[in-house]
Amino acid sequence: MPSAQPRAGYLGPAGTFSEEALLASVVADALEPYPLASIYDTVAALRSGEIAWAIVPIENSLEGSINVTLDLLAGEAGDLEIVGEVLLRVRHSLIAAQTAQGRGQRHAREERHRRHRRGRDRDDALGVGDRGDHRHNLTLSRAYWPKIAR
Repeated sequence: MPSAQPRAGYLGPAGTFSEEALLASVVADALEPYPLASIYDTVAALRSGEIAWAIVPIENSLEGSINVTLDLLAGEAGDLEIVGEVLLRVRHSLIAAQTAQGRGQRHAREERHRRHRRGRDRDDALGVGDRGDHRHNLTLSRAYWPKIAR
């Protein structure tokens, strides 16, 4: 059975900052959030009528303009109109396993230097190792990583 609310597309999956901005900008239950795989897919769904509204990122404070969005709006999706904006404060947390604390600062620092000398990538050199995260979150957090490597 189709939803009674109009669908609003956003860069998914659920839990992204795009969804948070969407939910912060409307009255509860006014729209059906509809996650899409990319900004391009979101804009294409709006143009095709699959969704009634869309929210896409245009810029962020660290990386600047989101080129794919601007290129779409200036080019093939030039028939669309921006009808509003949402400013969303974004905060990130870097979380490590509790066992990392038990190694001691000296041991952790020595291991970071050893990994760095062996030519590991920057993440390993900082002692971050495996992580589960969205690429964009890592980009936004990049400015803080040198501070934790000390």
